[in-house]
Amino acid sequence: MSNKIIIKFPISKAYFTTFINSFCTIHFIEDNSLSLESLKNLLFPPEITDKEFNESVEFIRIIFDEFIKNNKSSEEIETELQNIVI
Repeated sequence: MSNKIIIKFPISKAYFTTFINSFCTIHFIEDNSLSLESLKNLLFPPEITDKEFNESVEFIRIIFDEFIKNNKSSEEIETELQNIVI
């Protein structure tokens, strides 16, 4: 079984930007005024499964943690991700 996963973002660029901005507030500042579940219901089409949504969130969390918390360059992150993401 492969460790690779496919991440799809079936939302518009404007919705994605809104999601990322809100995600940063939730993840890094620990603002509880908005939840990931409410963002899913607000920004993503209803046919997106919880699994797809959770995989997308996990992918974004990994990228942000590596980039911001661990101070890795975008090239380092890209190289690492090429090994696990299709």
